[in-house]
Amino acid sequence: MILKTRFERKEPEPVLQDTDIVAVEELDKEQFDRFCSNLLLDYDFIVTHANFLYDDGNRTHALLVLCKGEEDGILVNSEGSFYARYSSYLPRARLILSDEICRVADAILNGRFGESEDGAWLIGFDDIKEHLDLTVTPNNGIGTLLLEELESREEVDQVIATEDSLQITAALEQMPETATASERVLTVFSLMGCDLEDVHLLDSDEEHDLATIVELNQNTLTEQGKKDWADVLGAKVERISEGPYGTQIEVSGCDPERLCAFSYMLAGYCSVEDSEKWLTEDAEEQGMGGMTL
Repeated sequence: MILKTRFERKEPEPVLQDTDIVAVEELDKEQFDRFCSNLLLDYDFIVTHANFLYDDGNRTHALLVLCKGEEDGILVNSEGSFYARYSSYLPRARLILSDEICRVADAILNGRFGESEDGAWLIGFDDIKEHLDLTVTPNNGIGTLLLEELESREEVDQVIATEDSLQITAALEQMPETATASERVLTVFSLMGCDLEDVHLLDSDEEHDLATIVELNQNTLTEQGKKDWADVLGAKVERISEGPYGTQIEVSGCDPERLCAFSYMLAGYCSVEDSEKWLTEDAEEQGMGGMTL
């Protein structure tokens, strides 16, 4: 068995440093080889994470640099600089990272972590760090890997990543046979996996004004929109039927006023500023949002 290692000469004991991998970057072979041969040059991928790479006296916060198709990696602590001021070769880095991602995904889905109700979870990145000691953000590479791992699981229907959390919906077919009707939940978020057209959202118990939602799918809302309207997206679908104005989706577990506001926003009754914040360019091109109020 052959490994790349480094031996220290005449050290009385191994010199080890607690290290927290706070970001991951994967380079192609040419980029990785250039990086390994020129560690003291500035690199854009280090610039991206430089503010989070430092030694706090207890542990080193490091960037893990991987090469596509290879297992080993390099840990970098730039101490705020844009080059690898401190670096360490890490054998089997990809396997180590993969095992850690799987561990966290298992913890979330097995109910050992995160709020779980009616087959849905809302997990904050701060909570993942506090309870599972994994640094997750939308842009640090680790968040993307965790999202992909969760999406690959059979028991997961959909996952939405916001700026500070993951919203997960369990696959209905994975619910146990003994699950009650209330546990076999379908949410507004789940329905967004389909291309909904000309639908109306209404509270199952209280009457409120309705607005026609011309189109609603996974490409309608921005990440900020998904975050700000998480309460509506998590509303439980009670009934889908044809009403006097077309398809009606009756939901529960959401403030009727918020449900109404969400519908009116998608129908175009919102400010240009809110439209740009909550709706994707594709949605705006379809005539949603953008009305000056």
